[in-house]
Amino acid sequence: MEKCLNEWNIHRYVRKQDREVLKTALKENVDRTFTPITVCSQVADGINYMFICASIDNISKLKVELVKIYVYVSKEGKAQLNNIEKCN
Repeated sequence: MEKCLNEWNIHRYVRKQDREVLKTALKENVDRTFTPITVCSQVADGINYMFICASIDNISKLKVELVKIYVYVSKEGKAQLNNIEKCN
């Protein structure tokens, strides 16, 4: 891992445990498929994750978009989706 702005750690690749965090946080989001491309993490009162993902609509499957997905994992291990925003 390398340091990034504001103490974010850039992961060299998306690890299996990173994918599990993302999958758990997105379990309610069934209308789109998200494929992680890269991930950063930040230790706070738990761990903050920022995933850059390819996003595709499961119905039309016509357009792939890049999105940032912010996830918080508490010290107890509970993953919570904080935000999904399009990359411009």
